[in-house]
Amino acid sequence: MIKKEYEKFIPSENEIKTGEDLDLKNPKNGFIYDSKLSKQFNLDFHRMDYFLYTPYRQPEPYKLVDAMLLTAEFGRKNAQFISQFAHQGFTADPLISLQPLIKDDNYVISNSMMDNEQNIKRPLIFIEKTMQGHCIVTAKKTIRLIKREDGEILKGMTVSITRKTFFIKGKDGLFLENHDKKDQLVFVITKKPTTTNPS
Repeated sequence: MIKKEYEKFIPSENEIKTGEDLDLKNPKNGFIYDSKLSKQFNLDFHRMDYFLYTPYRQPEPYKLVDAMLLTAEFGRKNAQFISQFAHQGFTADPLISLQPLIKDDNYVISNSMMDNEQNIKRPLIFIEKTMQGHCIVTAKKTIRLIKREDGEILKGMTVSITRKTFFIKGKDGLFLENHDKKDQLVFVITKKPTTTNPS
C-alpha cells in the first residue's frame, strides 16, 4: 500500500461545462440524468457506481440512480460544483503518477474495466455529506497491467486507486475547495499467487 498527498484536482473547462447539450430527456438504462450538472458527470453516471453517504443519519451509502437527488441534498450550485469532480477524470492524473512506480518497463497501465480472465470492479464515486455540511468526494478504481508490446494481461495482479478530496462550506453556504488539505491518494497492489497443475 502506498499513501501520499496529491495536488488538488482542478476541473478543466470541459469538466465545468454543463450537460445541457446532451440528449438526457428520457431515462436510459434505468438512470435519471440532470443536464444542469456537469457534462462529464452525466456521461459517466451510468459507467460508474455513484453513492450518496450521510453517515450522521444513514448507516450505509445510498446508490444513486437519479442524479437529481444530488441537487435535492446539496442545492443546485453545490451539486454543480460536486459534479465537476465526480467523474472518471478525477482518477486520471493519479494513473500518470502511478506509471513510474511500475518497476518492469515491459508493462503499462490499462484503463479497461473488464476482461475474460479477471473481473475488474466498476469505478466507484462516494459523495459524503458531513454533519457540519461539508463534503468529501472519494473515487475508487481498479486497474490492471498489460504488456506494452502485445497488450497481454498480467494475470493475478490488480492495482486499486483511491483519491479523496475535501470541500468546505463557505459563509454563503457554497462549497469551496479546502486548500489547507491536499487530496489523499492511496495505491494498493494485489498479487494473487499463480497456480500450476501438477504433472
